[in-house]
Amino acid sequence: MEEPELLSPRYRICVTEPGGGQRPADESWWAGRPVHDDLDSWLGAHLRAPGSAERPLLLIGHPGAGKTLVVEALAGRMPAARLSPPRLPVDGAGTAGVLLVDGLHEPLQEDPARWAGYLFEVARFQAGEASEGRPTAVVVACRTIAVERLAIPDGTTVVKLEDFDDDQVAAWLAAWHAANAEAIAAGTVRPLTPAAALRRPELARRPLLLSLLARYTADPRRPAPDDEAATGRVYGNVLGALLEREPAEQGHVLRVAALGLFNRGRPGVTETELAEDLAALRVAGPGQRHPFADFLFTRVPGPHGYGFLADGFGDYLVAQVVVDALAEAAFAAFGRPHAHGFADDGLTRALLSHRPLATRPAVLAFARDLYATLAEPERDNIPHLLDNLMSAHRFRRPSLPYDRYRPRPGNNVRELAVYSANLVLLRVAFAGGAEVPLRRLFYSPHGSPAEEWAGTLDLWRAALDPDDWRATAAAVRRVGDAVVADGHPDPREDAGAATVFLSYCREDEAAVERIYQALGRRGLKVWKDTHDLLPGVDWERKIRRALSEYEFAVICLSRTAVAKRGFFQVELKVAARMQQERSEDDVYIIPVRIDAGLQARDLPSALTGLHVADLAADWDHGIEQVVRTIAAHR
Repeated sequence: MEEPELLSPRYRICVTEPGGGQRPADESWWAGRPVHDDLDSWLGAHLRAPGSAERPLLLIGHPGAGKTLVVEALAGRMPAARLSPPRLPVDGAGTAGVLLVDGLHEPLQEDPARWAGYLFEVARFQAGEASEGRPTAVVVACRTIAVERLAIPDGTTVVKLEDFDDDQVAAWLAAWHAANAEAIAAGTVRPLTPAAALRRPELARRPLLLSLLARYTADPRRPAPDDEAATGRVYGNVLGALLEREPAEQGHVLRVAALGLFNRGRPGVTETELAEDLAALRVAGPGQRHPFADFLFTRVPGPHGYGFLADGFGDYLVAQVVVDALAEAAFAAFGRPHAHGFADDGLTRALLSHRPLATRPAVLAFARDLYATLAEPERDNIPHLLDNLMSAHRFRRPSLPYDRYRPRPGNNVRELAVYSANLVLLRVAFAGGAEVPLRRLFYSPHGSPAEEWAGTLDLWRAALDPDDWRATAAAVRRVGDAVVADGHPDPREDAGAATVFLSYCREDEAAVERIYQALGRRGLKVWKDTHDLLPGVDWERKIRRALSEYEFAVICLSRTAVAKRGFFQVELKVAARMQQERSEDDVYIIPVRIDAGLQARDLPSALTGLHVADLAADWDHGIEQVVRTIAAHR
C-alpha cells in the first residue's frame, strides 16, 4: 500500500511574552485562539524573516498530528535545511540556513532536569551563529504533553498542529485512494470512505491514526470498518501498531493507567496515583522513564494530571484487562488438568469493585468484542466463572496481594454493590442477547433466586452513587425468572435528573469536557459524544436522536465554532427548530460563551435574543447560571 503525500495540517499560533501565563501543554489555553490553514506558506515566510534566527520556532502537536511529516517536508523543500536529533550542545555544522530538530519529547521525558533548558541553549546557539555571520533559523518539534516540562524563552513562536476536520479527512482519503487505485480496482485493497472513517472520529482526525485505520481497512479479509462487530478489532489493531514502537512494559503501564482513570471516574490520573496503582497491582513501573511519556497520553485541565489522547483507547484497555483477568481465573478454576473448580477472585474483585462498567458503555461493548474472539473453551468457562463468583460474592474476602489497590476511598458496602453489579453486567453482556436464568446467578440456600435478585437491586440502589445506579439499572433488566442486557435505555425514563445535550466543535474539546464534568457533579445527566457514542454506531443518527430526546441543549460558543463549517452548524439548526416548536417561555437552548474573544455581534442568528452564560468571563458563575436555568425550566 502507498501512503499519500502530507496534507498540510491546520494550526494555531502564539508568541510567548514575559509574565504572559502561557500554558501551551493545556488544550483549554489554546481554545480561544483562531485556527489557520496556510501552514506551508506561513512557515516559508517565517523562516525567511530575520527574527527566525533569534529564537527557535517550537512546533507542537499530539502524537500522530503530523509533526515529523512537517519537519521532513521542510527538509525536502529547503536546500539549506538540515535535520538534527536533539542534543547538547546544539551544533550548526558551521553553515547558515535552517536547523530542524525532531523528537525533543523523547530526551525531555527521559531526563527533564537536563533537557528543560534546551530552547535557551538553542537561542544562545543562534546568537553565536548570527555573530559569526551565519544566521540560522531553528525549528524544534515536540509532543504537546511534554511541553509542560520545557522552559520556553520569551519571544518564542509556538505553533500547535490541529486535528483534521471533516474536509481534511475526506481529502486525505481521496489522496490515499488515488495512491492505491490499482490495488483497489483489483480488489486486493479495500477503500475507506470518509463516512466510515468518521464513525470513529478520534481515530480519523489524526493523520497517523487515520493512516493506521486505512491500513486496517485495506485488508478485505477483515470485517468492514462500518461493521459494529469490528470495533474491538479496529482498536486492538491500531493499539498494537502503536505499541510496536514502545518498550514492552509500557503496555502494562497503559492498562493500569486506563483502570485508574475508569475506576476514579475522572478524565485524568496523576503520577502519584499511577505509581500507587502499579505497586498495588504488582505491575512493574516504567523505571526512570516518565510514566506518561507514551504517545497515547495528553495533559487534562485541572489537577488530575494525564488522560488518554482518545477515550476509545482507555475504554479498550480497561476491557482488555477485565477479559484477560476473567480468562486467567477461569482457566485456573476449570481449564487446568485436575482443576479444583474453586475460583480465586482476588484480582477480579480488586479490579471490579470500584465503578460499574455500565457507566462507560463502550467498555462493555469492547469486553463483549474481546470475549467473542476467545477460543471456545475459554468462552465456555468464563460464564461458568461469573456464575460461581456471583453466587458466592457476599461470602468471599479479597485476596491479600491486591488489598492495597484503592483508586477510591474504601467503603465495603459500596464495593460489594459495585462488584456484584459488574459480575451481572459482564454475565449478560457475554450472553449475546440471550436471557440468563436467575438460578445461575443466585445458587444459594438462603432464599429463592427472585428474592436474591430483589435484594441485590436494593443493595445497588442504596449503595451506588446515583449516576452509577441509573446507568446500571438501565443496562440490565429482568424478564420473568431471568435477566438480559438492555442496551437501549431511554434517557427520558430517568425522572431523577435533568438531561442535557452538549453541542460544540471539536477544537473546543478541552473546555467542553470541563462543562461535562461540572454539570455531571451537579447531578445532571449530560450527553457528550466522546462519552456516549458507542463504537460502531451511526453517530449522526444517535446525535440527532439525543438532541430530540434530551430536555436541554447547551450550545458551546467560540470563534472557531461560529466560523467553522461542520456538524456543529447542523446541531445548531436542529436545536433552533426544536426551540421554535416549544412555547415562548419554554427554555430548550442554553448558549454559553467559552471563548473570551467571541463578540456579541458574532453570535449565530439562531441565538438572537437569548441570554448567553459567559463562562469565559467567570467560569463558576456561568456554570451556576446554567444549573439554575435548568432547575427553573424543567
